[in-house]
Amino acid sequence: MAFDELILKDSTSQMIEVYLRDSTTGMGKTGLANTDVTCYYRRQGAAAGVEVSLADATLGVWETGGFKECSATNEPGLYQFGMPDAALATGANGATFIFEASGVIDARIKVLLLDCNLRDAARLGLTSLPNANPAANGGLPTVNASNQIAGLVAGSIVAATFATDSIAAGAVKADAVTKIQDGLATSANQATIAGYLTNATYGLSAIRTQGDAAWITATSVTVSDKTGFALAADGLDTVSAVLPSGEPANFREMVLTPYVMWAHKSVMTTDTWTVYAADGETELWTYGLSEVDGVQTKGALTAA
Repeated sequence: MAFDELILKDSTSQMIEVYLRDSTTGMGKTGLANTDVTCYYRRQGAAAGVEVSLADATLGVWETGGFKECSATNEPGLYQFGMPDAALATGANGATFIFEASGVIDARIKVLLLDCNLRDAARLGLTSLPNANPAANGGLPTVNASNQIAGLVAGSIVAATFATDSIAAGAVKADAVTKIQDGLATSANQATIAGYLTNATYGLSAIRTQGDAAWITATSVTVSDKTGFALAADGLDTVSAVLPSGEPANFREMVLTPYVMWAHKSVMTTDTWTVYAADGETELWTYGLSEVDGVQTKGALTAA
């Protein structure tokens, strides 16, 4: 199917020239005004056509539906037409215009609506591509006759170019690895490393000496090979004195329980022994008491 015009979708303010022929002679029909002509267009796949209201226009100046004879003398039958923007909008791949007039052979103009801009020499209007010629700055890379990327300059490939682990070790040729190793093991690098090892401030010997000094004053060290440690006079003051709410659950609570029993107020009846908090009012624990055949029994600790 032939098309008369190729236009980018969503283009605006587009003008075309329409050739109208005399129905009797077949020659160009002259002298037609906008009021003499009827125009419709139908977008590809549309259920109905759309009538265009033609307006008297100025040559070279677009207006929607603008219609003007070009030159009855030099271009007989040729008319300039301002295409409605709605006819070229995204949503269809083409549109057909029909022009009718008395004494005129109907004219049909088929327009192909494109997703790419054929007048864009760099990237055809495809915004996902770089807006520069291939191999130019900012353009797509090209390859040479050996299928190698051409035009790379120093610094073209840097670490940030690649995602982490995007190149597997097996994908790197052995000679590339050798070249990398040779680049690292230069005489200058080796001399620098040797200087680090023997430096009076941060060489191995200095680090060892500094380590020994740090170990002497350290607050947390391995003690398996050291002696002379002692607990400070207030070393146990940081141990929590929170009383157990029931049966002691750890060594600290086991130590606190008998202390409280004998240091705090307690009341003993014939069947109960009650221990109070330091205020002498709050009951902490109770023990059941019993006697059978002269044998006295104290029960387990129970929270008050």
